[in-house]
Amino acid sequence: MKRIALSISLITLSLSAFSQDYAGASAESAQPVRPMEANLGAEHMKFRGEYVSGPLDLFCEKMARKGFAYEVPEPNGASLIGTFAGYPECHLIVSTNNHKVNKVEVHFPRRHVWSELAYDYYSLKEMLIKKYGEPKDTLEEFISHEPKDDYTKLMKVKQHLCTFYVKFELPGGEITLSLSKASRYNPCVILTYEDAINSRKEETKAYEDL
Repeated sequence: MKRIALSISLITLSLSAFSQDYAGASAESAQPVRPMEANLGAEHMKFRGEYVSGPLDLFCEKMARKGFAYEVPEPNGASLIGTFAGYPECHLIVSTNNHKVNKVEVHFPRRHVWSELAYDYYSLKEMLIKKYGEPKDTLEEFISHEPKDDYTKLMKVKQHLCTFYVKFELPGGEITLSLSKASRYNPCVILTYEDAINSRKEETKAYEDL
């Protein structure tokens, strides 16, 4: 009888310890995820099948294998040229954040007339909607009023007097189609691929410091 009582006591103690460990583990797993730690395992944005991430030299090498030629260094990045979406001589502006690629801008050919610029913008917008669905945000307007002629519309783009963009939100980041506002040159359409993870590195560091 003593042996049976001892065995029962040992089993009871073991079950009690297991219950306490399980409860502790459940409490730890139930801890809320800090905002800046959320989605750290999410996939990076992709451009031409390559992740918008990693060292600048390696990313440029990958783009070179896809037909883009290296042009000149850019502040915190590089510039390449090649064919994109059927458009020849597109310029790629690759940017970095904390020594990692975080953004790629495609600068389509510059246009001398509004009709060509508008065609590029709206045709690319239509293709993006077919591929990614409805945009997250859209704004297409001229400041004060819409011009009646194409020449004035083009001049308003050059003079920063209009806003045209459409944004698409993806799991890995954001894609933005917009009109350039460069006043020194003829304007063009710009397509931007921005990686969410690498673009928030500076914010993450600041969060850890607080």
